[in-house]
Amino acid sequence: MGHGCYGRHCCPDQSSVPLYGIAEVACNNSVVTNSVGVKTETHDFITNGLSASCVGFKGEREIASGLKANFVMEFEVDPCTETQAIKIRTGIVGLSGGWGDAIFGRRNALIKDSEYTFDVNMAPTAAGYLGNYARDSQAFF
Repeated sequence: MGHGCYGRHCCPDQSSVPLYGIAEVACNNSVVTNSVGVKTETHDFITNGLSASCVGFKGEREIASGLKANFVMEFEVDPCTETQAIKIRTGIVGLSGGWGDAIFGRRNALIKDSEYTFDVNMAPTAAGYLGNYARDSQAFF
């Protein structure tokens, strides 16, 4: 006879992996009049204004009494193009317990977005340009 599984202790724990993200998109309408009075109107989308658009996954699971394994994977995306590479913003794994946390990987902080907004070495203007993260790693799909 086979062994039966009765009660809640035989069933595996349910775990969830939340998906989160933000799309930073603005519509720009420009009207320019040239020297002979001809007006030209353009409409375009501007992405990654003060913060880059991103999508991410995070989760944790208790692997022993008082010990949890956790992870975060977050990617920068451009919602206005299909051909741009996906850039990794945060990729961490770790263990958490009553003793604290041990986390390994790459983590972005809010200060990084603020710094890139005004970093004159990242772009051709003094105000900065948030689309050129040359120092960030990239994954091509």
